[in-house]
Amino acid sequence: MLGVSGSWFHKWKDKPVTTREVRRGQLAEAIRRVFDASGGTYGSPKVWITLAREDGASR
Repeated sequence: MLGVSGSWFHKWKDKPVTTREVRRGQLAEAIRRVFDASGGTYGSPKVWITLAREDGASR
């Protein structure tokens, strides 16, 4: 159905989470937090500025 072998699927399913996947998840959560806090009004430029300011404040 998916067009992949069963062995490939099980290899993929059981692989550990990578550092990149963890970071992308954290970024997605941060974007969602800023967007929700804006009442859904911020677009990508304002979300980016907000996250950049937060990152600068944490350093």
